This record gives sequence, C-alpha cells and structure tokens, in this order.
Amino acid sequence: MNILCLQHLGSTGCTSVKRCTIFSLTALGILCTFLTVRRTDLISVKREYKPLFSVDQMADMYHKKYSKLLSRPPPIPGEKLWKAVETKLEEEISSIFENKDKLTQREMKAKIEENWMNYKTSLSDINLSLSKEKIYSRRKINMSKIVVFNRISKTGSANFKYLISNLRIDHKYLVINAKFHRYRHLTPSDRANLGHFLAEVSKHSRAVYLKHQYYVDFTRFGVDQPRYINLVRDPVEQFISWYYFKRLSVLHRRNVSQLTEDELRIVQQSLEECVLEKRLECTYEGIQPEASKTMDSRNPRDFHPVDTMLFFCGHAEHCSNLGDRAALQTAKLNILRSYHVVGLLENMQVTASVLEDKLPEFFQGLRNLVDGQRRIVNKNYVREEENPVPDQIKSILRSRFSDLYELYEFIKQRLFKQYRDIKK
Repeated sequence: MNILCLQHLGSTGCTSVKRCTIFSLTALGILCTFLTVRRTDLISVKREYKPLFSVDQMADMYHKKYSKLLSRPPPIPGEKLWKAVETKLEEEISSIFENKDKLTQREMKAKIEENWMNYKTSLSDINLSLSKEKIYSRRKINMSKIVVFNRISKTGSANFKYLISNLRIDHKYLVINAKFHRYRHLTPSDRANLGHFLAEVSKHSRAVYLKHQYYVDFTRFGVDQPRYINLVRDPVEQFISWYYFKRLSVLHRRNVSQLTEDELRIVQQSLEECVLEKRLECTYEGIQPEASKTMDSRNPRDFHPVDTMLFFCGHAEHCSNLGDRAALQTAKLNILRSYHVVGLLENMQVTASVLEDKLPEFFQGLRNLVDGQRRIVNKNYVREEENPVPDQIKSILRSRFSDLYELYEFIKQRLFKQYRDIKK
C-alpha cells in the first residue's frame, strides 16, 4: 500500500502525504489517509552496534605475549621428576592422535605397551624420591585408578587443573594433559587407542587424564570405564566468558592487518549484535560441526555454537543435534552411569567436599586448597563489568539455552544431594 501511495503522490504532483490527503479523496487518496504514511516510515532503520574492540586494543593484544594475558600459577615444589614422565606421556597421546604411521588399532596397542619400557626409568626415579607408597608397580589393568576430567571451556577448569596438580605428589598419581584442544569429537579409532593407552597407564600408576573432549564410552572398545569428573557453570555466564575469550585468542596470535574484512567483522562483533542478529555462534539450533585435529583456533569463521551438551552426551549422532531432547536425556544418563562427581564453579566448596568424599585417594585436601587459593583468571581485555551485557540479551540466551539450563539444574540437584548425604 505504501508503494501505491507514493505512486499516487507522483501522479497528483503532491510533495507530502499530508497535502495529498487534503488535496484528493480519490480511492488511493483515502488509502493514504488511513495509512498516514510519512517518508521516514519508508526507510528501514538499521541498528547501530558498538564494536567490541577498538583498533588500539586489538593492536595492543597482538603485541603482548600470551603468557602475559594469563595469570600463570607458581611452580609446585618437587614436581620436576613428575613433569618429566608426564611430558613423555603427553607426547605419546599426541602421537596417538596424529598417527603419522597409519597404524592399525592392534599395532597401536602393541606400540603403547612397548613404549612403557621407556617410562620405567623415570617412574623408578620418582619411586626413589618417595619415602612410603610407591607410584610405580606392575599390576593388571585397573581402570578405577584412572580419572578422566573431560574439561569444558570457561568453567574454571584451568584453575581446577592447577589444584589437581598440587595434590598429585602427596597422593602419588600422574596428571596427563592432552593437546589438540579444539579436537573434541574423536574418531572411533582415536577413542579406541585412547582407551588402550589409559588401560596401560592403569597397570603402572594412578593418573588423572585431562582434555577438552566429548564423553567417550570406552566399554564399546573392550576397555572398562574409568572414573569421570567434570565442572560446569551457569550456561549464560559460561557462554559470555567463552565469547570474549575466543576473540582474545585470535587477536593475540594475529595482527589486525592479517584479518580479512569478514574476520574483522566477526572479531569486533558485540555480543548484543551477535544475539539480536542471530549469528551462528549465538544460536542454539542445527547440527554442531565437528572440530578436526587441524582446525585453526585463529580463524574467526570457525566460531560455532556452544557445545556443552556433547561433553556429557558424547559421540552418538543425535548428540550433535543442538536442542535435541534425546541428547539431553543421553547426557543425564551418562552422568548417572559414569560421572562420580560433576561440580559447579559457583559452589566450589561443595564440589571439593563431594570430591573428597567420593574419590579421597585423589582429592583429599582439596577443600583446604580451595579455601586458600589465589584465583587464576584469564585477563580478558573485555570484562563484563566494563561492558555489561544487557538483561534483555541474557534473557534471550537463557531462552535459547533452555536444555542446557535443564542439564545444569539436574547436575546441581545431584551434587547437593551428594553433599547432604555426606552430612548424614
């Protein structure tokens, strides 16, 4: 109708709708009268968003070393011998995932067993430094000696990793950090080989294995299930932190001049714009893409929706369907079956108490460390207190993340029940 009114204005020589409605009461003129069109109504108004970073901020991030962007924990006394063998094990994990020799699963299993001959000397050195219980001894496979912490980004897992490392010398266990942080959806062969690797570790020592990876059911590959633990956080708060951190990770590695126009737009995009304009990483629908081993974390075009559900649901096809109720139910079932504890970042004292109760041989003394810890935080240039996220945006995200909140509440209720049971 607006077009008709404009055509009518042109045919009658009118210069404004107001004059036209007075000038003529023809059929088209009557329509214009009821519409009371103004010229400004014919122009679509585009929202204006403030860029997340200034050019000066982005340049400053690139020139700073990454180590200065993070608060590094102080070294742990007496860990030198431990780090020597842990580093070798971490290198073996990397070689398993890379598999440059294209070994079959049978060949890889034999290689893993053979490689343990190289670690005996290092483990024996640790034994010599211990006055009581020894860390190394040759036994049968016992997966109860293995804890898998398939850590979720921006849930306090880096801080928790440091606490675990502090406890390992007193409790005589190894901490194995796997690389390939973006590689979370493991291939079937990598899942099988990882299971064989952890089984071999269990013959010789107790260990905590840490990696950003989705839940694996190792029983499908002929290996008993290890003890799983994890940490979660309020879904919206986790997402906000992750949104900022992804951009920081790009900018400290790539100069502004190296970014394409499209990449720069993504990096500078405010959270408000991302949510209101329904950009990919701020939605929660469709299929979660699989991150490959070679995926470059410096490429903003690889920013995908939040993948928290898969850390508990796993590698089944339906787990990648964001918002799928079947994925939510599978995640809950896996938590009940495999996870001894799933803690909350917002309730670390409760989390520490439950971990001490359920896995004392790994976590006795954790509460004292939580009490006395100096919080290790990522020094993001963009802080929520400096760039507060409007309540409207948080409300939209809560609505989009409805199944993540259902999972969060499920975990919270389970954790507090475990805590109450301690008190009985």
